[in-house]
Amino acid sequence: MLRDPLRLSLYTFTLAMISHALTLEFLQQIKSKNDWNFLRAVTEVEKVNSDSLTKLRGLVKFNDRLEEAMHSYTQLCITESDYHSLQCQEFLVCPSCANTAQLYHKCYHMKYHLLKKCEDKLEVIGTQHPEYSPERTVEAARKCRVWLNKVLSDYMDIWKKIQNLDH
Repeated sequence: MLRDPLRLSLYTFTLAMISHALTLEFLQQIKSKNDWNFLRAVTEVEKVNSDSLTKLRGLVKFNDRLEEAMHSYTQLCITESDYHSLQCQEFLVCPSCANTAQLYHKCYHMKYHLLKKCEDKLEVIGTQHPEYSPERTVEAARKCRVWLNKVLSDYMDIWKKIQNLDH
């Protein structure tokens, strides 16, 4: 599962994010301790994510309003529409640009979305096991291999899709 160095870095980062989801102080604490494994993992994940954003920006020139909306809003929904009934922020783009915009949005908000996934997992475990202490809930989430593998695979797949896009 963790033979790929990038996947291992993402795994390390995700474990830290699970702990961070509990108190929202864990990342600051671990950074202040200069934990080399964590700092290396964060650096690698941030570099791959940043490189992905750069590549996507090179493939498509988003108009300023669309790019600003993608940066401002953490949720993005792409739909085929008759263009008459939309009530939210509305941008008309071709299917290829919509796919690129969706990948860009996922990378841009990667840390936020990962944090939300971790918070949601802690909430599910806490609901299923109300007798668990907060620390035990975090440990249960960190040991949930199926969920962790899905989270890791989702981001690895996003980065791979971007890497395989043509200029």
